[in-house]
Amino acid sequence: MTYKGYEVENLFGKINKENIFIGNLKKCIKFEEKNLLKMESLGGIDCFGFIEEESEIYKEDVVIIRLCNNPNVYVTLSELKNVISFFDVYDSINKDGISIGKNVLSTMSSYAGEIFVDKNSLKPYYEKEKGKVKVRKIKRDSLTDVRIKGGIEH
Repeated sequence: MTYKGYEVENLFGKINKENIFIGNLKKCIKFEEKNLLKMESLGGIDCFGFIEEESEIYKEDVVIIRLCNNPNVYVTLSELKNVISFFDVYDSINKDGISIGKNVLSTMSSYAGEIFVDKNSLKPYYEKEKGKVKVRKIKRDSLTDVRIKGGIEH
């Protein structure tokens, strides 16, 4: 399905099983720009310096869905509670790209306090199966899945 120019998962219908993962969420506890110098040049804006960043585990073993053809854009299964939450996810997609925010998560932080997906922790949820699956079935499967600590939040 294409939405605002992006190939996105059809969260209203079925999701490709290869876009469903179990992984950890992290919380950025420190994000400081050091010796940052921004200069405008013919090619755009050049930045010099570095970012000092620290994070900690926020939640472990969460069901995470890759949202679109951008490999850094995810949504947690627990955020997909009702039709309004589906619209919130799709409203995060705008003409300039993906707006990481309330329901949509990135694989890196950009400020202290931000929750993001630990990309290194991602493991396929459906390891051998191919095809598509409905959100309702993923939720049902995760309730009894021993890999998911305490099931999903409702």
